[in-house]
Amino acid sequence: MPKKLPVGFKRDVVAVAGRGDLTIAEVAADFDVPVGPVRRWVRQVDVDDGVRDGLTSAEQSEVVQLRRVKRRREGSVFAVGSSSGKTAADVKTLVERWNGARWSVISSPNPPGPSGPYLSDVTCPSAKRCFAVGSYRSSVGTTTTSSTGFTPDDGTSNRTLIERWDGTRSSIVTSPNLPGFSGLVDLACASPTSCFAVGTSGFHTSSGDQRTPLVEHWDGTIWTIT
Repeated sequence: MPKKLPVGFKRDVVAVAGRGDLTIAEVAADFDVPVGPVRRWVRQVDVDDGVRDGLTSAEQSEVVQLRRVKRRREGSVFAVGSSSGKTAADVKTLVERWNGARWSVISSPNPPGPSGPYLSDVTCPSAKRCFAVGSYRSSVGTTTTSSTGFTPDDGTSNRTLIERWDGTRSSIVTSPNLPGFSGLVDLACASPTSCFAVGTSGFHTSSGDQRTPLVEHWDGTIWTIT
């Protein structure tokens, strides 16, 4: 492993090289370092001084930080959906996590109801805060008939579903609903205290679904319809 150079060592080497009375090879020999690093150090000073094109030392530091952030984020990835069974009542939420080496199932709660919990999107605004959104059926629903047609469900049984992961476990967060059916499909967070979830709400009718957009906002404490 290369030895760690003393603080200011590179600066001293570059200062001697900058005098111009010695060649790069002679400077390297005097300081007992390879010629290659000395050339890079001198070239970097030229970039920092605006004499040569390239990334400055400050810009290189930013690139390193961005790479570290990217690795941390890529080291923990979540995927959501649902798992099925022999009957509709066997459908459960499904959350899996990638730790940089393998996928594993993360325990996720299921709301009360006869069937159909489903998570459609997930985002993590911080290392210990993730939200997942979807929908579930809170009851069997009702059957309606009319002279123009038949619908097996009036839609009132479909409800929004939001789950929150705190770095250790997941829990269901209270989320509002509009009259009729409601469900969430997409999610975005600007910070741990500002998230938006979007979906649809409406009614099933004999002539077709009547849908309207549904937008909900998280303010760090509660979800509200906007």
